[in-house]
Amino acid sequence: MKPTSPVRRVSGTKQGRAAPVAARYVQIRAVSERLAQPLSAEDCTLQSMPDASPVKWHLAHTTWFFETFVLETAVAGYRPFHPQFRTLFNSYYVGVGARPPRAERGLWSRPSLEEVHAYRRHVDQCMAKLLTASAFAPSLRALVELGLHHEQQHQELMLTDLKHLLSRNPLRPVYAPPKPYPRVAPAKLAWLAYPSGLRRIGHAGSGFAYDNERPHHRVYVDAYEIASRPVSNREYLEFIAAGGYEKPEFWLAEGWDVRSAQHWNAPLYWERHRTLWRAFTLHDTQAIDPDEPVCHVSYFEADAYARWAGGRRAHRR
Repeated sequence: MKPTSPVRRVSGTKQGRAAPVAARYVQIRAVSERLAQPLSAEDCTLQSMPDASPVKWHLAHTTWFFETFVLETAVAGYRPFHPQFRTLFNSYYVGVGARPPRAERGLWSRPSLEEVHAYRRHVDQCMAKLLTASAFAPSLRALVELGLHHEQQHQELMLTDLKHLLSRNPLRPVYAPPKPYPRVAPAKLAWLAYPSGLRRIGHAGSGFAYDNERPHHRVYVDAYEIASRPVSNREYLEFIAAGGYEKPEFWLAEGWDVRSAQHWNAPLYWERHRTLWRAFTLHDTQAIDPDEPVCHVSYFEADAYARWAGGRRAHRR
């Protein structure tokens, strides 16, 4: 893994209404490059489990989106960077055509990481011409906006998938140096009661939203109570110390089967060092901060904890 370097921010241009979109495109695409910069080609190629994807695939797939849905539609006579990339880097867009099995993405030593970066440069150059052109169609603006949010979504996935990948390495690689942050003790836990009734949910504004966030609509919600803050590591450690992972009465049947089959005894990335718990992070393996919210627990673990802690009681009337 190589040391990180800052990404140069690109200011907007002066081509009227297209300028903000062109500037945001450059800035957001640069973030993906920055996230991959500390990694070797080997780091970017591996896939740690079927539900994760290699960093190289994320870099190519986000580029595939702009080439497939924007450039091939808006640029007359556009020639794809590589004709097979249209299939290779498709994910779940059935209407576009065939796609390779997701679980096999980590088997692709080709294209190389260098070729994927060349692919990104090619598409970025074509997009720059399109976004700054005076004839840039307003109808494309929403599609480009969708592509930018799609890339930001994959930036989160890059870090999520990378963390799992590096955690499987016995050398415990450090992705980035740790940064100091203030520690704040959690507030006293309280239960907040909400009455039953109709609630309005969904996107109601004029800004960007995914289609599954629309339409704005009403739903009936039964009365419930919710904790005033997240569960802390300290509280979850009490669950572990009380034998919560060894008592099936707190677990759903399917959850107990998964816990037993996978030998769960703590949240993902937690490791016991003698009497102390530590957690693998992108910034090295670190001691558990007891006041931080507990993370990386499955639905089954969260449900078992809630039953053990008395959080599954009926709403008080």
